[in-house]
Amino acid sequence: MAQAAVAHSRITPKPHPLRVLFARVGWMTFYAGPQIGDEKPIGGGENNKKNIGHEIFNFTNFGGQLYAFVRAKEGRIKLERIDPAAGGRDELDNVLVVFVARQRVIGWYRGATVHRTGAQFPSSVSKEIRKRLKQARMKNFKLENYRFESSFGDAVLLPTHERTHEIPGGVKGGFGQSNVCYPYQNRGKRKSATWMNAAVSYILNYDKENLLKNPNADNESDEAATISQEQAAGFQSNAAIRRAVEKFAMDKAHSILVGTGYKNLKDTAKFKPYDYTCERDGKDFFVEVKGTQTPGKTLILTSGEVEHIGSHADQCILVLVHSVSVSGKRTIRVSGGATEVKESWKLRPDDLSPIQYAWTVS
Repeated sequence: MAQAAVAHSRITPKPHPLRVLFARVGWMTFYAGPQIGDEKPIGGGENNKKNIGHEIFNFTNFGGQLYAFVRAKEGRIKLERIDPAAGGRDELDNVLVVFVARQRVIGWYRGATVHRTGAQFPSSVSKEIRKRLKQARMKNFKLENYRFESSFGDAVLLPTHERTHEIPGGVKGGFGQSNVCYPYQNRGKRKSATWMNAAVSYILNYDKENLLKNPNADNESDEAATISQEQAAGFQSNAAIRRAVEKFAMDKAHSILVGTGYKNLKDTAKFKPYDYTCERDGKDFFVEVKGTQTPGKTLILTSGEVEHIGSHADQCILVLVHSVSVSGKRTIRVSGGATEVKESWKLRPDDLSPIQYAWTVS
């Protein structure tokens, strides 16, 4: 779905950052130090095969600040390749640092400070890092200078089910083999890589869950809940099947909406808590698409979806594609299904049943 406003009151787009840097790291869920099931970064470079990758603390909240590491070539970040006007400076402010693991965007710092040769951790932070590693009995970790810093409120760490934006790797014009990818070439010429602009656009438009704000976001995903719901009903369901059913439902919804007079459909499922935006008779609408193998008598809604629907009266549409048939093992085939459309979709409190609570201990 598109912009979150009616036609006469559109949201002013966020300014495009002038300074951008892409950093490849190993894969973790939280990057908050060693934890059971999330002990250390996986992949991300040769160093991580034998040692504990320093990015293990990249999204750890140290008193409202985040400090990140990437293993850069020659041990330095080339600031002039982020901004040709950087000159001989040792640090550069207001940089969008995009973290990439397994060739997917996993999170970012907005308005970060980037240090050319790194900076020393505050003593309280370095003590805390050593303490956590000792408690976890982790070896093969060398405390080095950090490369980037950001305030906690200016960072986003994506839940694992939202890490879907792909970054091209070992192809011409792609990320390349280095762990750092700059927007400028050595002589100050801007790269023409369209994937960079696409990644920045995705980040500027992202308005879904952030693990830093909601550590339970992975457990609360509608995909995980819907898989459990379908499996409990006796249907074969997993992540691959869910993606196939969702695409099938999205395609059906698109055809139906166009056929009933809605125009300018935009797919926003990747970065908004709704799936399409569209227009009709000069008014903007937000479309939620739900596809399921079940009869569709009970639907899983995230807290973000409920909040959005409740704050946009008479602008929300539900397209429900239920009773979908799934066959095949290696190649998943989706067919059939019945479609229902609810225009001016509203949620009544009596119709909502909470399936999970987070209780704050006081």
